[in-house]
Amino acid sequence: MLVFLIGNGKWVPNDGYATIPSGTTFTFYTQNAKLLAQAQAMKIVGGTASFEPDAVYTKFQTVPNMTLMPYGDADIAKFRCAITNRVGRPATMWCTKPGQDIRLSEILKLSELIGHELAWIACRQLMLQEIKGYKGRSIGVNARENEDSYFFRYGLEPGHRHPIAPGSKTSQDVLKNADASSL
Repeated sequence: MLVFLIGNGKWVPNDGYATIPSGTTFTFYTQNAKLLAQAQAMKIVGGTASFEPDAVYTKFQTVPNMTLMPYGDADIAKFRCAITNRVGRPATMWCTKPGQDIRLSEILKLSELIGHELAWIACRQLMLQEIKGYKGRSIGVNARENEDSYFFRYGLEPGHRHPIAPGSKTSQDVLKNADASSL
């Protein structure tokens, strides 16, 4: 059964990595250190997304030990509606309760989720300590991922493309075109 893990997501590098259990697959639709726009998340859950996942992991592979944080009731209701009206194969959703952030390593131990196809429908925000002079946003750290481009989380108008790698789909493209003085 396809199970969407829905909420807000982040990764603190000190939290380390989680291991995918046997019989379980795990899918990320957005790259690490990228934000998933809710409109894109709704397309994924509703079965109408026109893009491929970023990565699919299987038994014993490791992934960043993400933290899933809850959405509010109104957002959860929208996702429940999208699942109910889903195009294609059936799916279900799992989310954490208000005030109960949960790490992926804990989610992967839940008996009701082991042995299923799990899909992370949340941001993969990278939580780094800000250092004066460090300009990670210039290379796309915590940029919002859309079907055809990245959007910075702060300060850009909707529709404004990533200034370094317009239309880029991979972090390699972004880094290849980055100005070393901005790193």
